Amino acid sequence: MIKTIKKMYLICTILLKIGKVTCEIDYKSGDQQGDNMTPILFLYIMQAAIKTLQSRLTCNKLNFKYFPIQKNNSKVQYGHLSLQPKPKTTKGNPFQVDNHLYIDDGAFLFKILEELTTASQTIYDHCMKFWLQMHVGTKKQMSKTEAMFFPPSLLEAEEKKKKICQPTSS
Repeated sequence: MIKTIKKMYLICTILLKIGKVTCEIDYKSGDQQGDNMTPILFLYIMQAAIKTLQSRLTCNKLNFKYFPIQKNNSKVQYGHLSLQPKPKTTKGNPFQVDNHLYIDDGAFLFKILEELTTASQTIYDHCMKFWLQMHVGTKKQMSKTEAMFFPPSLLEAEEKKKKICQPTSS
């Protein structure tokens, strides 16, 4: 199957006809526009990239809890915010998450800011090995990549802001 796919992409020409002039051009890079196999090949590359990336990232999966709907009691609290009291009878169903992928978008979750900072470069470098480009921006063009950090408490956020905003002595 791999040999067949390679042949399909190695021996490919484009025939252009403009008016009475016909021109044949070798198609030597990228996937073929409109090819039915293009989305499948892209998904293979994305899956290979993410599976091999997971072994390079040192972060642990984050733990969450899902509170299923209880059919017998309509007054049951289905979930709660972290500062609200937990329902005594419902412990929730635990599940773990470390990343989300949707077509060519990814979300990677980290517990601490330092992990996010370190992993960003690792993710960028690893994706480049699969010819996947992360849009990080330049002086002329804004980045499409975003990073968000939500500190566990307002107090921690204020402490980090003080550290970042302190003037340096020279």
